Amino acid sequence: MRSYGSAIPDIRRYGLVKYLIISGLISLAIGLIIFFLILGFHDDISEIILGWIPFLEDSKTFESMIDILVIVILVLIALISYRYLYIIFCAPVLSLMSEELEIKKYSGEIPRLGLLENISLIFRGLRIAIRLIFKELLYSILILLAGFIPAVGLISSPLLLLVQSYYAGFGNMDFCLERRFSVGESVQFVKRHRGLAVGNGLVFIFLLSIPVLGFLIAPALSTVASTNDILKKLDAKE
Repeated sequence: MRSYGSAIPDIRRYGLVKYLIISGLISLAIGLIIFFLILGFHDDISEIILGWIPFLEDSKTFESMIDILVIVILVLIALISYRYLYIIFCAPVLSLMSEELEIKKYSGEIPRLGLLENISLIFRGLRIAIRLIFKELLYSILILLAGFIPAVGLISSPLLLLVQSYYAGFGNMDFCLERRFSVGESVQFVKRHRGLAVGNGLVFIFLLSIPVLGFLIAPALSTVASTNDILKKLDAKE
């Protein structure tokens, strides 16, 4: 929370507003596309499922339950899809933002990336997304299924939120880690600092719950917050 609180002053102080605007517009576009896809398909999916169980089609209660379940699953898929799409397509912008913050705030002597290097960040983002999405989906589905067990159901929601937060934070942290570590080394760093990943991702998910504004500001704020946290950890030489 402290890191996110200092992110807005840092963005203003170090001239990073342009990155906030560009990444925010890309993020909002991705979010709107996914939202309208859900809006357009959720009724059709509900009807397909009801068609598989025709003897319950006339039950209003059952229809409502199916509709709610479909919406929950689609929102979960949408959130996961959004996060990995934004990691891929915002990578050049947010990586530059993280790099410029390090240079201006911490006097970091790091080589500036050229055009080809920045384009390559899209492919790194794709590699990270592919590496993480299957694990996240697997854990999320297992937790959702476990939620039907009465005793386990009580902790399934907070556990699902923790999993979502961890992987969201991982993606945000990689915009800074990519300058120093390979994909495998980044994975090991985040595993050693799970608390940072969960904390960063938790606030990120909270911001996304704010209509429109959340999609505009969440990528930039989470990048600045995670960059500050990581550089402090590295300065402390772990």
